[in-house]
Amino acid sequence: GLKLFGDEQINSQLKCCMDGLEHTNLIAGFDLVCEEDVTPPLKTYRRMIRTAQEKCEPPLNVFLHAGESCCRFNENLYDAMMLGTKRIGHGFAILNHPYLTDLVKERDVCLEVCPISNYVLGYTYDLRWHPARALMHRGVPLTISADDPGFWDTYGVTLDYAYATLAWELTLKELKQFALNGIKYAALLDSEKEKLREKLNEDWVKWIDEINKED
Repeated sequence: GLKLFGDEQINSQLKCCMDGLEHTNLIAGFDLVCEEDVTPPLKTYRRMIRTAQEKCEPPLNVFLHAGESCCRFNENLYDAMMLGTKRIGHGFAILNHPYLTDLVKERDVCLEVCPISNYVLGYTYDLRWHPARALMHRGVPLTISADDPGFWDTYGVTLDYAYATLAWELTLKELKQFALNGIKYAALLDSEKEKLREKLNEDWVKWIDEINKED
């Protein structure tokens, strides 16, 4: 849903999700997007989303954008957690909330870190100082993501991985963990995740062999 277009559009999108869940397994869940500091906070739509969740069978999962803000008064992360979000889009503002930092670890909620998007939009002027570095060392589950491909007209996450690897000085172990997290927290069946892990491990071994040959 796009907060920019107001309640009617969001209600419409929620209804589409609810109707779709009855007929297909292609719908993973619901998200709300738009620049957080100039659009209504998540709590504005909390009852609307909760009502949809209560009516849905199978349950309507939410994967909410929250904490994409440098404003210390932004409370969207709290509402995202109250709504049971499975992942949090961006979420870097969680460093301002020690309790929430512990809570996402306890509930195993992953933050979708989007380094290129955060840089382009001015949330960080130097990726070496991106909050993800501190969150990573605190044990918060993270993935490297590319934000909203439909808005950005992008494909894949290669550039985000390249910039993150250089800026955060990622080790091979950390790099692989990011990739594994991308599979672990995906909205896929366990059988699908297992196939992807097997493919990743095969490709990883080949890549390491190529690196060793170059040395």
